[in-house]
Amino acid sequence: MTHYAYFKSDGSLLSVCSKQADYRDASVIEVEVPEGTSGNSIYLDLATMSIKEKEPFALTIEYNKLSNLPTGTHIIMKEGEFTVDDGSIEFDADVPESLMVFLNHPCFLSTHIEVPTGPEAE
Repeated sequence: MTHYAYFKSDGSLLSVCSKQADYRDASVIEVEVPEGTSGNSIYLDLATMSIKEKEPFALTIEYNKLSNLPTGTHIIMKEGEFTVDDGSIEFDADVPESLMVFLNHPCFLSTHIEVPTGPEAE
């Protein structure tokens, strides 16, 4: 049985439905998917207009820094939310601690990570 996946213009999933839906928004992209498709693990590759499986982030966690982040990664932490546009983020901290960071991107599996932070050695 055919199901339907609906995507935003950035390739991120809105929903997977057993029947066609009318989003009344021309920017929403409809794609047929097999029954049983998990909405948590797919995205739409806009270059090929095909469904792809999300992959884990291949980031690098360092002291006071996250790098190798895909452009457009949305970051949520207790200090606020922002979007990465240059592939990395650096942290400033006065005391040693571990920051919990949530990463979200349309093409990657969303995840929580822990980043060690603290004052730089002099």
